[in-house]
Amino acid sequence: MKKTLKKIAKKALAKLPDEKSFRFNTSNSSTGMVARSLKEFMDDLKKVNLSSIEFHVSRGDFSNWISDSLKDSVLARNLKRLKNLKGEQLRKRMIQTVESRYVALSKSLQSTKAKIKKVTKKKMKKMPKKKKPKKVSKKKKVKKKRKK
Repeated sequence: MKKTLKKIAKKALAKLPDEKSFRFNTSNSSTGMVARSLKEFMDDLKKVNLSSIEFHVSRGDFSNWISDSLKDSVLARNLKRLKNLKGEQLRKRMIQTVESRYVALSKSLQSTKAKIKKVTKKKMKKMPKKKKPKKVSKKKKVKKKRKK
Protein backbone atom coordinates (compact mmCIF):
# COMPACT_ATOMS: atom_id res chain seq x y z
CA MET A 1 0.00 0.00 0.00
CA LYS A 2 1.40 3.35 -1.02
CA LYS A 3 1.60 5.89 1.79
CA THR A 4 0.70 9.49 1.18
CA LEU A 5 3.34 12.16 1.61
CA LYS A 6 1.39 13.67 4.51
CA LYS A 7 1.35 10.38 6.43
CA ILE A 8 5.07 9.93 5.87
CA ALA A 9 5.70 13.53 6.92
CA LYS A 10 3.83 13.13 10.21
CA LYS A 11 5.98 10.14 11.16
CA ALA A 12 9.29 11.35 9.71
CA LEU A 13 9.13 14.82 11.24
CA ALA A 14 8.06 13.66 14.70
CA LYS A 15 10.45 13.32 17.61
CA LEU A 16 11.22 9.68 18.33
CA PRO A 17 11.57 7.99 21.70
CA ASP A 18 15.14 7.35 22.86
CA GLU A 19 15.06 3.66 21.97
CA LYS A 20 14.39 4.52 18.30
CA SER A 21 16.87 7.39 18.03
CA PHE A 22 20.00 7.18 15.88
CA ARG A 23 23.35 7.02 17.67
CA PHE A 24 26.37 8.10 15.67
CA ASN A 25 29.41 5.85 16.09
CA THR A 26 32.74 5.24 14.43
CA SER A 27 34.20 1.79 13.85
CA ASN A 28 35.58 1.74 17.40
CA SER A 29 33.64 4.23 19.55
CA SER A 30 30.56 6.36 20.09
CA THR A 31 30.59 10.01 19.06
CA GLY A 32 28.01 10.88 21.70
CA MET A 33 25.73 12.41 19.06
CA VAL A 34 22.12 11.23 18.98
CA ALA A 35 19.38 12.13 16.47
CA ARG A 36 15.78 11.80 17.67
CA SER A 37 14.21 13.31 14.55
CA LEU A 38 14.92 13.96 10.91
CA LYS A 39 15.74 17.59 11.76
CA GLU A 40 18.29 16.53 14.39
CA PHE A 41 19.73 13.97 11.99
CA MET A 42 20.14 16.65 9.33
CA ASP A 43 21.83 19.01 11.80
CA ASP A 44 24.12 16.26 13.15
CA LEU A 45 25.31 15.33 9.65
CA LYS A 46 26.85 18.80 9.43
CA LYS A 47 28.83 18.38 12.67
CA VAL A 48 29.61 14.71 13.12
CA ASN A 49 33.05 13.28 12.38
CA LEU A 50 33.34 12.21 8.73
CA SER A 51 34.58 8.75 9.77
CA SER A 52 31.22 8.20 11.50
CA ILE A 53 29.30 9.03 8.33
CA GLU A 54 31.47 6.70 6.24
CA PHE A 55 31.15 3.95 8.85
CA HIS A 56 27.35 4.09 8.90
CA VAL A 57 26.99 4.42 5.12
CA SER A 58 29.16 1.35 4.54
CA ARG A 59 26.86 -0.69 6.81
CA GLY A 60 23.59 0.79 5.52
CA ASP A 61 22.73 2.09 9.01
CA PHE A 62 21.31 5.45 7.88
CA SER A 63 18.93 4.03 5.30
CA ASN A 64 17.83 1.24 7.68
CA TRP A 65 17.08 3.71 10.49
CA ILE A 66 15.19 6.07 8.20
CA SER A 67 13.17 3.22 6.73
CA ASP A 68 12.47 1.41 10.01
CA SER A 69 12.10 4.27 12.51
CA LEU A 70 11.02 7.25 10.40
CA LYS A 71 9.07 5.10 7.90
CA ASP A 72 10.39 7.05 4.91
CA SER A 73 11.36 4.53 2.24
CA VAL A 74 11.96 7.25 -0.37
CA LEU A 75 14.66 8.99 1.66
CA ALA A 76 16.14 5.64 2.69
CA ARG A 77 16.44 4.60 -0.96
CA ASN A 78 18.00 7.93 -1.93
CA LEU A 79 20.62 7.66 0.82
CA LYS A 80 21.49 4.08 -0.21
CA ARG A 81 22.45 5.40 -3.63
CA LEU A 82 25.26 7.46 -2.05
CA LYS A 83 27.18 4.43 -0.75
CA ASN A 84 29.97 4.78 -3.33
CA LEU A 85 30.85 8.34 -2.33
CA LYS A 86 33.60 9.15 0.17
CA GLY A 87 34.85 12.09 2.21
CA GLU A 88 33.31 15.55 2.17
CA GLN A 89 31.54 14.77 -1.11
CA LEU A 90 29.57 12.09 0.75
CA ARG A 91 28.69 14.46 3.60
CA LYS A 92 27.65 17.21 1.19
CA ARG A 93 25.39 14.93 -0.87
CA MET A 94 23.85 13.40 2.24
CA ILE A 95 23.02 16.81 3.66
CA GLN A 96 21.53 17.94 0.33
CA THR A 97 19.44 14.78 0.07
CA VAL A 98 18.13 14.95 3.64
CA GLU A 99 17.46 18.71 3.51
CA SER A 100 15.57 18.39 0.25
CA ARG A 101 13.35 15.66 1.67
CA TYR A 102 12.90 17.55 4.94
CA VAL A 103 11.67 20.62 3.06
CA ALA A 104 9.28 18.55 0.93
CA LEU A 105 7.82 16.82 3.98
CA SER A 106 7.50 20.08 5.90
CA LYS A 107 5.69 21.76 3.00
CA SER A 108 3.25 18.88 2.72
CA LEU A 109 2.25 19.36 6.36
CA GLN A 110 2.07 23.15 6.03
CA SER A 111 -0.25 22.92 3.04
CA THR A 112 -2.50 20.60 5.03
CA LYS A 113 -2.63 23.05 7.94
CA ALA A 114 -3.39 25.93 5.56
CA LYS A 115 -6.24 23.97 3.98
CA ILE A 116 -7.70 23.16 7.39
CA LYS A 117 -7.61 26.85 8.37
CA LYS A 118 -9.25 27.85 5.10
CA VAL A 119 -12.05 25.29 5.47
CA THR A 120 -12.59 26.25 9.11
CA LYS A 121 -12.90 29.94 8.19
CA LYS A 122 -15.45 29.13 5.48
CA LYS A 123 -17.49 27.03 7.89
CA MET A 124 -17.40 29.77 10.50
CA LYS A 125 -18.73 32.32 7.98
CA LYS A 126 -21.62 30.01 7.03
CA MET A 127 -22.64 29.36 10.62
CA PRO A 128 -25.49 31.51 11.88
CA LYS A 129 -24.51 34.02 14.49
CA LYS A 130 -25.65 33.19 17.97
CA LYS A 131 -28.18 35.58 19.38
CA LYS A 132 -27.26 37.19 22.62
CA PRO A 133 -29.76 36.69 25.41
CA LYS A 134 -31.87 39.74 26.14
CA LYS A 135 -30.79 41.73 29.10
CA VAL A 136 -33.38 42.04 31.77
CA SER A 137 -33.45 45.29 33.62
CA LYS A 138 -33.13 45.35 37.40
CA LYS A 139 -36.70 46.58 37.76
CA LYS A 140 -38.07 43.57 35.87
CA LYS A 141 -35.94 41.19 37.97
CA VAL A 142 -37.33 42.72 41.14
CA LYS A 143 -40.92 42.44 39.85
CA LYS A 144 -40.40 38.77 38.93
CA LYS A 145 -39.12 38.03 42.42
CA ARG A 146 -42.11 39.78 44.03
CA LYS A 147 -44.56 37.77 41.94
CA LYS A 148 -43.10 34.51 43.25
